[in-house]
Amino acid sequence: AAGDRLYYVTPYIEGETLRERIDRERHLALEDALRLAREIASALGYAHHRGLVHRDVKPENILLSDGMALVADFGIARATNVSHERRHTTAGTAIGTPPYMAPEQITGSPELDCRADLYSLGCVLFEMLAGAPPFTGPDESLAYQHLSVTPRAVSELRPGLPARVSATVAKALAKSPADRYATAARFAEALATALVDAPETAVTERSRRPPNNLPAERTSFVGRERELAECERLFEDTRLLTLTGMGGCGKTRLALKLAEKWLDQQPDGVWFVDLAPLTDESRVAETIAVALGVQEHAASSLESLRLHVRGKRLVVVLDNCEHLLSACATAVNALLDAESVVRVLATSRESLGVTGERLFAVRPLEVPPTGAAGDATRVESSEAVRLFVERAGLAQPGFTVTTQNAEALGEICRRLDGIPLAIELAAARIRILSVDQIRARLDDRFRLLTGSSRTALPRHQTLQATIQWSYDQLSADEQRLFRGLAVFAGGWTLAGAAQVAGDGRDEFQVIDLLARLVDKSLVIVEREHDGEPRYRMLETVRQYGQERLIESGEAEAPRHRHLGEFLALAEHAYAERYLREGRWTSRLELENGNFRAALAHARGTDAERYLALAGALAWYWLGLSHLHEGREHLTAAIASANPEPPRPARARALVGAGNILAWQGEAKAGLPWMEEAIRIWRALGDAREAGLAIETLGWAQFTASDDLAARATFEECLRIQRESGDPILVNRARVGLAQVLTALHEIGRVRPMAREIIAFSASTEDARSEHLGWHFLADAALIEGKCEESLGHYQRSLELARQTGDRVETSFEIQGIGMSLAGLGHAAAAMRLAAAARAEWDRVGADLHVRFWDELMDQYFGRARKELGPAPAQTEWERGARIPFDEAVTIALAASAGPQGADPASG
Repeated sequence: AAGDRLYYVTPYIEGETLRERIDRERHLALEDALRLAREIASALGYAHHRGLVHRDVKPENILLSDGMALVADFGIARATNVSHERRHTTAGTAIGTPPYMAPEQITGSPELDCRADLYSLGCVLFEMLAGAPPFTGPDESLAYQHLSVTPRAVSELRPGLPARVSATVAKALAKSPADRYATAARFAEALATALVDAPETAVTERSRRPPNNLPAERTSFVGRERELAECERLFEDTRLLTLTGMGGCGKTRLALKLAEKWLDQQPDGVWFVDLAPLTDESRVAETIAVALGVQEHAASSLESLRLHVRGKRLVVVLDNCEHLLSACATAVNALLDAESVVRVLATSRESLGVTGERLFAVRPLEVPPTGAAGDATRVESSEAVRLFVERAGLAQPGFTVTTQNAEALGEICRRLDGIPLAIELAAARIRILSVDQIRARLDDRFRLLTGSSRTALPRHQTLQATIQWSYDQLSADEQRLFRGLAVFAGGWTLAGAAQVAGDGRDEFQVIDLLARLVDKSLVIVEREHDGEPRYRMLETVRQYGQERLIESGEAEAPRHRHLGEFLALAEHAYAERYLREGRWTSRLELENGNFRAALAHARGTDAERYLALAGALAWYWLGLSHLHEGREHLTAAIASANPEPPRPARARALVGAGNILAWQGEAKAGLPWMEEAIRIWRALGDAREAGLAIETLGWAQFTASDDLAARATFEECLRIQRESGDPILVNRARVGLAQVLTALHEIGRVRPMAREIIAFSASTEDARSEHLGWHFLADAALIEGKCEESLGHYQRSLELARQTGDRVETSFEIQGIGMSLAGLGHAAAAMRLAAAARAEWDRVGADLHVRFWDELMDQYFGRARKELGPAPAQTEWERGARIPFDEAVTIALAASAGPQGADPASG
C-alpha cells in the first residue's frame, strides 16, 4: 500500500482464458471442471485470507497456464479490513459482471464478503458443466434473476451428472450468503468429495448396477430437484419413507427416480411393487414376494419374505398403498423386522401408520408467478411449464414457449395447481386445441382433462377419476365435511371450518375429521407466520368438492354461513383500517378468494349483504389497486340495493365507488356519490366518518384538477379532524392538504408539513402516510430541479409504498425515479421506467391525470425523448413496457445518480 491507496502487482502469464476454452469446448469434462473449480477456490481462499474480495470472478478473469487455473484482474477487488470511510466503493453501488454477480453485489450491500466470490465461482462452475451460466438475458433481467429466481439444477442441463456435483453447485448459488459455503476451503473440500464420487463413465456405472425391476422411463423426469435431494437425505436416515400426496401429484415418478439413485448402494437390488391393480388385502404379501422373486415355501408369504431378505441389502418400492393400508403395514413390519438391511420406499395418499415411518408430502410442481405474465423466460423456468412443454412436444413436435403463448401457459399451469397429471392431460390436448383454447375451457376441467394412457387403471386415466378415488375412500362424515369445506376459496382456519362447515359438530369433532382429510391428502395444512395453522384445498380438488356439494343439495346452508363469516371479518377490518392498516391489508389479501366467493353468492341472493360487504371492502380494493374488481362490485351493489333508508352500508359503498372513479380518471362522475355519502354520515351523526368522506371528496376534486376547491376541502377536513382529537385522522387530513400545496408549488409550506407527516407516520407504523411524506419532499425537490435529492426521496418512498402493496402508488414512485434520472441525464433508463409504470397502470385499470404531475412528466420525460430522438425513445419505451413490475421496482431502487443510472447490474 502507498499511503491510503491499495495496489496489486501481478506477473505476466502465458496461456488462454477459461472463456476461450469454454467457447471452444462448451462443456468441459467433469473431472476437468471440478479440478479447475478447486484451483480457483484455492486462489480465492488465498486472497480472502488476506482480506480481499475479488468481486469479478468470471471465465474472462481465469487464466489457464500449463493446465492450471490462475485468478487474474483484481482491479475492482475490495479490502474487507479497510474501514467503511476508506472503502473505494459507495454502499448502494453495484460493481461486477452481471451474469456472475452475487445478489448482495447487485443490491450494493456494504457487508460484502468472501461468499460473494463463491457465488460467482458457482456461476462459473455451472457454465463449465452446462455450457452457459445459470442466468442469461439483458442486464435488468439478470439482476432480477440473481435476486429472485431459483436456477435450474445443472444436472437437468447435463444429464448423468452425479447428484453430489449438482448439490454442490446449488449450494454455491444460494440466494442468501448464510446458505452458501462459509469459506473457499469448504467449497474446495466439497468439490474434492464430488470429484472422488464421480463415476468414470456412464457405461461403467450402468454395467455395475445391481439387479432390479424398475420400469424404464418412457418420458423424461422434469423438475423436483429440491424434493429429490430432500428425499435422498431423509431416506439415508430412515428405513421407511412414505411419499404422500393427492392422486396425480407425481408420487410414483419421484419414488422411481429416488429408487434409481439408490441402486448402486444396494447389492441385492431395488424392487418395484405396483399395488394399484390389487383389491384383495390378503394378496399383498404374495404380490411383494413375486416381485422380489421369492421361491415358494410351505410357510406363509410373510414368512417367505422374511426368509428371502435375511442378510440382504435391498430397497423395496411399494407403490399405491392407500387402499390396502393394513396389509401394507403388516408386510412392511415383516420386511423391517427381518435380519437384514431392507429399506422400504412407499407411495400412498396417506400414512401407513408404521413405527419409525418418515413422511414426505409431495406437493404440486412449481408454477410461474402471476407477475411473470408474457415473460417467456420466467414462465419457461417454472417446473410446471417445463413439464407442459415437454409433454406437449410429444403431441406437437417443436412446441415451445413464446412471448405469444407464455401468459396462457402460465395461467393454465397455475389454474391446474401444478398437478402433474392435470398438466400432462392438458398438454396432450395440444394435438387438437391451441393453448388459448385449452385455457378458455379450464372452468370445465373435468371434461377437458381426459384421455390418458389406455393401459392405465381407470382411476389414473382422468383428473376427475383420480380425485373420485380418494373421495370414495372417505367415511360419510368425512365426505360431508369435505363438501362443506369446498365453499372456502383460498383456505380457512380451524374456527372457520367449525363455523361454516361443522354442521353443529363441536370443535374437537371437526379437528378429528379435518385431520383425516389432511392425512388422506385432500386438504393441505400450512403454518402462517404467527404459527396458527391454515388449511386449503388445491383449486382442482375444491372444484370437485363444489360439484359434490351441489349434487348433494346441501349447498345453501354452508354458503350462507360463509357469507356471514366473511362479512363480519370485512366490517371488523373496516372499523380498524386506519389503526392497523398493514395488518388488516395482509389478512384481507389472504382471504381474497373467500371474499370473491362470498360476493358472488351475495350478488345473486342478498342485495343488502352484498352492499354491506362491497362497502366494507372498498378501502382494501383501493389500497391494493384492485380497481376493476372494486368498481364492478360497488356499482352493482349500489344499483341493486334500496337507497332508503340512509345507512352506513350505502355511505361506505358510495365513498368507495366515488374514490375508485377518481383513480380511473372519472372523478367528476363520482362527486355526487361522495356528496350523498357526506349527507348520510351527517344525518347519522357520525362526524368521524363524515370527515373521512370529506377527505375523499378533496382527493376527487384534486384529481379533477380543481386545486383551489380541493385545498378548501382539505382545510375543512383538517379542522374537523383536529376537533375530533384523533391524531391519526389529523395526519391523514394533513397528507391531503400537503398534496394540494405541492401541486400549487407552495414549497415553503410543503417541506415542514411533509417532515411532520413522516415523523408521526413512522411513530405509528403507518407506511402509507410515511411514504407520501417522502413523496412530497421528492416532488418539492423535483419542482426545484434538485434531481439527485428527489431520486433519494422517491426511492425511500418506493420502499415504503412497496410495503403497502398498493401498485398504483408504487408506480407513482417509479415514475418519480424515472423523472429524476431524466433530469440527471439518464434518458434511456428514464424512458424504460416510465413505460414499466404505465404498463402497470394499464394492467390494474388506473388512469389518473393530476395536472401538476402530468406537467412534470411532460417536462422531464419530454427532455429524455428529445435527448434520445423519436425512434430510440420508442425502442426504450417498448423495452420498459415488457419489464415485469416487480423487476421494475428492483431496478428503480438500485438506480443511482452516477454514470450507471438505472442499470445497476452493468459494469
